[in-house]
Amino acid sequence: MRKSDQEPRFLLFSQNLLFFGGVCLVTSWLFWNQLFSTGESGQYLFKSDMKPHLSWCNDIASLLSFGHFGFHGLVWGLSVLTGLSSGYIFVSLLAVATTANALLIYVILKKLLENCTFSNWHLLLSVFVLMTIEPLYMPGFSIYLSAGSTNAWHNPTLIAVKPFSLAIVFMTVGFAQTHNTKFTSYVVVTILTLLSSLIKPSFVLIFLPALWLFLLISVRTKPFFFFVLLLSILSVGLLALQQKLTYGQDLNSKIIIDFFGVWSLYSHNIPLSIVRSIAFPLALILMRPTLLTNNNYMIFAVLLVFFGTFYYAFFAEAGPRYSGGNFGWFQDIALQVLFVFSMAEFLRLEAEGMRRYCQIMLFGLLARQLLMGIFYDWTLWTDGDVGT
Repeated sequence: MRKSDQEPRFLLFSQNLLFFGGVCLVTSWLFWNQLFSTGESGQYLFKSDMKPHLSWCNDIASLLSFGHFGFHGLVWGLSVLTGLSSGYIFVSLLAVATTANALLIYVILKKLLENCTFSNWHLLLSVFVLMTIEPLYMPGFSIYLSAGSTNAWHNPTLIAVKPFSLAIVFMTVGFAQTHNTKFTSYVVVTILTLLSSLIKPSFVLIFLPALWLFLLISVRTKPFFFFVLLLSILSVGLLALQQKLTYGQDLNSKIIIDFFGVWSLYSHNIPLSIVRSIAFPLALILMRPTLLTNNNYMIFAVLLVFFGTFYYAFFAEAGPRYSGGNFGWFQDIALQVLFVFSMAEFLRLEAEGMRRYCQIMLFGLLARQLLMGIFYDWTLWTDGDVGT
């Protein structure tokens, strides 16, 4: 029994309300300022993707020719239905998505650690860490731009798709571990996957190859195979339509094979950048290699990171969007999944009693990545620079 289950329900409710309410309020403030804060000269203080995305929400003609219009279309539709400013809707939806993401991390940790004795505050602290960490600091490297990040706060579609990606992976791996999954559960995951593609197709493009490879190495049930097959057919069909909408009429922009081209713009040592971004999970796996043979959540998360890194390393958008590094979002989405399941495994091993030197090393890496995250967030909120 978890220690948190022994705490009074009112205390648990109060703690969770304080924490998740705080997440909603703080991120609302951050997103609002990214959209509307200006200096004395009238220039926007934040270097962020928020403003152009909001402008697309106000232009229905642009939305109809926009491949991943899910988030933008929802903002536009709710603004029309309620009469509220699209800016208010935009900020509110992002704050809800961030809070839902935090809540999902909490639920996943609680589920995976149900046989461990952790207090509720311990779990909430773990959620805070996972929502804050950034790559390890090394001299000469940008904290964010040179390496994949679990926490980027300036791109609305990335923020909006994160709870979908986390829920889909958690449920899908759960299906693989049971033989009595309900048909409605498969339908829910299929719908969530298609919705995530409409919000940001980056996740689906790493999820599908990871899912097929996971099917080959870990799962042998017929229902799961037919689920993967049907999900793939529907997803690929939707992706093809999105590709046509995004690139079909723009002759100056297309997807090209590009060996480390975009990544090299921001990092002078790509292997080291990869290590910086996955330091904590990598150390955990090196200390417990069996995680890649007996933990399906870790196996799937590693596959996602592999494909996310592969896309960023070898593909790019030609034309004016080349330096934007939009294939980097694949890696960012995958890293959150890896860190969540790595944290769950770390806490489980800590509860069971891992060797002292392993505990110190892993805690040290996690603490360093947390400090970088705090520094990055402070810099973002005070200077408005996402490229620190």
